[in-house]
Amino acid sequence: MSAALRSLDPEHRSASPTQSFRAFSRIMCGHPEVGGERIPSLNWYEDNDIKSFLGKDGTEDTDPDRDNDTTPFCKSLIRGLEANPLSRIVWRGIKPLFIGKLLYTPDTPAVRRVMKEVNKTFEDLQILQELHAAWLEVGPQVKTFMESSVEMQLLQDLLRRPEVAVLVNLRLENTSWTASRISRFLAPPPPDAQRKPGDPPTWLDVYNELSHTITTLAQVTEVLILSPDMQKIDRKIRMNHV
Repeated sequence: MSAALRSLDPEHRSASPTQSFRAFSRIMCGHPEVGGERIPSLNWYEDNDIKSFLGKDGTEDTDPDRDNDTTPFCKSLIRGLEANPLSRIVWRGIKPLFIGKLLYTPDTPAVRRVMKEVNKTFEDLQILQELHAAWLEVGPQVKTFMESSVEMQLLQDLLRRPEVAVLVNLRLENTSWTASRISRFLAPPPPDAQRKPGDPPTWLDVYNELSHTITTLAQVTEVLILSPDMQKIDRKIRMNHV
């Protein structure tokens, strides 16, 4: 009991959230210190959620490294979700949808309609993968054009001319943009220049942010995309109901 109380002491900074919750469970519910937490509950799902929070649910394989088909990004994401007790509960609740394990799937018209909508969602997510593939091809071309094309150099030279700058500023009178600001935005940064906090954004900042966003979305969808295993399970279910 004294050890449990020390775990709840605010000055005891070394206790993890799981250890603190176990200590609270020991004090309030009298759960035994040896042999794991015995949690009486009439709700099986609720019981498993609490056990998962306590880190005592050993029914699932939580090691993503055993799956050779999982990408490094997915493995890192899953490890992060499994590391926190709260996110672990949420992840294990929605994971069956991603890996294609459904509790009950009779071959009925209603189930077919549901599965059609589920598959449509995954097909929509596939667009992000296609966008990423296109960006890998087009993105470097855009960067090269912005850095070294004759057209961009000519545009910057025109914006620096006073007579052109006056006309551009008149057109942009009610905006926050000016000819000089556009010129700075389009100018390629020096190779060794380090960006300082508060510096105005340039086209390269926008390019890098867009590239990072597209790549991250594509990596996340790799965790969610309908896998061949789910398709095999779906076919097996249909065969069993023929």
